[in-house]
Amino acid sequence: MKTMTLRIVACCAVLFSLPALSDARAAGWEFCEANASGHLYYDKSGIVKTGDIARVRTMTIFSDEGKARLHAALRKAGRAPGNPDAPSYSITTQEFDCAGKKMKITSVTIYSERGASIHFSVIQDSGWDDIRPGTNGGILGSLVCGGLK
Repeated sequence: MKTMTLRIVACCAVLFSLPALSDARAAGWEFCEANASGHLYYDKSGIVKTGDIARVRTMTIFSDEGKARLHAALRKAGRAPGNPDAPSYSITTQEFDCAGKKMKITSVTIYSERGASIHFSVIQDSGWDDIRPGTNGGILGSLVCGGLK
């Protein structure tokens, strides 16, 4: 009985030590698009709509070029990890004003290959940006808002 309890405690410790990775695996990720920075997915099952506003989480799995660009941006901000290959993927929360054809990013978390958080940022009062057709935001906006007209 004591051995069983220890195994359960050990399993819980492992599971709770990687919450972001388990959240990422549990989400209903659907492919959105691929570009030079990597592959973009969105959590289709986690879209929350309130009136004309839709909130969605996205995950970008970085390509080598995407890792290099991200590392350079983090270095410029004084937040780069020691290893330029450390950033593996990010999970971002975005909001879309479907009627107004606008979007904004509200949070970003960058993870290592092991699922450890490298960088976290909550973006307050970021303001709304126009959704431009053909961009990540345009493609994602069409998926999240049911087609932007």
